[in-house]
Amino acid sequence: MSSNSPVSWPTIGVVTLRRQYVVERNADVYRVRSSTPRQAEFAQLVEGPVVRHLAKALEGQTVTVEDAEKELRQSSLKLPYQYGYKLHFFAQNALVVLVASGQASRTKVGQRFEYHIA
Repeated sequence: MSSNSPVSWPTIGVVTLRRQYVVERNADVYRVRSSTPRQAEFAQLVEGPVVRHLAKALEGQTVTVEDAEKELRQSSLKLPYQYGYKLHFFAQNALVVLVASGQASRTKVGQRFEYHIA
């Protein structure tokens, strides 16, 4: 008889941009959760290889979400999205994981955020 115990997703950090993002980790997968003011919840999984690729490729740089999108498109990684607004939010969530895990910091510049990758 197999056990159907729920998967544990310990929180590794909380990052505030325009909304608050809760970053959780299970094995080599990160889950980024947020909710709207009307309490609609959103969550997206970002795999470890994506996070590690961005950390290495953008190391020492200050980047925008668009820079991260470009880096992901040019990589040989298998991505859930190849273009458009879904890739934009996926890239943003990968950067949020880097901030939550202490591998990057973020600064608001005008209406957007820039991320400094350690």
